[in-house]
Amino acid sequence: MRFRFSKLLVALVFFLIGGLILVSQLQAQECVENACSQGDQDCLSRAITACQNKLKETGAQKATLEQAIAILNGEIALQQLQINQTQWEISGLEGEINELSQRIEGLGYSLDRLGTVLIERVRTQYKQSRSAPALRLLGIESLSDLVTQMKYLVLAQRQTADTMERTETQRLEYDEQKQIKEQKQQELEAKRNKLLTQRQELEQTQAEKRVLLANTQNNERRYQQLLADAQRELRQISQAANVVIREGNGVSVSRGEVIGTMGNTGYSFGAHLHFGVYRHSVSSFTSGWSWYYSNYVNPLDKLKNSSVTWDTGCPNDPSGTTNSGSGSWDWPMSSPRITQSYGGNTCYNYLYGGNVHPALDMVGIGDISVRSVADGEGYFCRNCLGDGGNGVFIFHDDNYMTVYWHLQ
Repeated sequence: MRFRFSKLLVALVFFLIGGLILVSQLQAQECVENACSQGDQDCLSRAITACQNKLKETGAQKATLEQAIAILNGEIALQQLQINQTQWEISGLEGEINELSQRIEGLGYSLDRLGTVLIERVRTQYKQSRSAPALRLLGIESLSDLVTQMKYLVLAQRQTADTMERTETQRLEYDEQKQIKEQKQQELEAKRNKLLTQRQELEQTQAEKRVLLANTQNNERRYQQLLADAQRELRQISQAANVVIREGNGVSVSRGEVIGTMGNTGYSFGAHLHFGVYRHSVSSFTSGWSWYYSNYVNPLDKLKNSSVTWDTGCPNDPSGTTNSGSGSWDWPMSSPRITQSYGGNTCYNYLYGGNVHPALDMVGIGDISVRSVADGEGYFCRNCLGDGGNGVFIFHDDNYMTVYWHLQ
């Protein structure tokens, strides 16, 4: 009896351990790009949740290169899982649409046959109804024959009515299935568009990782230097503007006037021009706003359409020489090459703590002179903070302000 009890106890223990292992495996779903077999919706959902939890745990602040790469790897895995899920949903919709097409085809064939039968019955019944009662009586030998023919006519009318009812039912079902198919096709198109967007997001994230590794050379010290430079740029531009504008030493600047030369003051990794556009006037600016991340405008909306070179390395940006700009202002450099685009979807946003890049970064091809894009009142910072940063802030008549930074 003890032996049997101990065997039962051991089996129970093993059962509980196995159950705990199974539960822990389900709970510890890994954030892996191809963690699930095709079409395993439950597995995909768990893996997506695991990726989202991993990203939350890693944190939004990329304080170290290791954290930055871990976040990008998590985003890549999450986006790939979402792509897998969307592809599975597309596959399911395509199967449903194919099945609906076959059903509609069958209903159409059946509807055609019912329609033919109905037309024939109506035609026959019409001919019978047009026959004169007297003529019918002449061909009838007995009352019994008359009763039989009358019953036949009544039966034919019932069959015709039944055929009409079945035809109408079939038609309604046919229309319903067609409507369902159209809805599924619209849903399929939306899923395909979603898949395209997800693939673009994945490509963008992969590009961000490539740029990050290229810029840092997978070196923590270099990564920290990039972060420090980005923070220094923000501090210099925002503080310098407050200093020079509040001093009130503005001078008139003409459109196309050279205001400086492209440099790398305040930035350690290559000379370039940081060009930003804002909705600020001198009077509103001096009210003490934290202006750098407020009222910024896409520079391409103000610069005139010109042939410029794009070389950002980001898949969402143009590549090579292309016409850019939709405004009326001149470009600040005669032959610019764009190295970083404006907005929150560049390959370098990891440097700005989740904020957008409120400017265009560009370098001059040959001519590195920097010019005013329009007439205005300029405020010049020549190492005005004592930290080597140089730039110009120009206020224009239409309450726009342009920023030119990293000048020599």
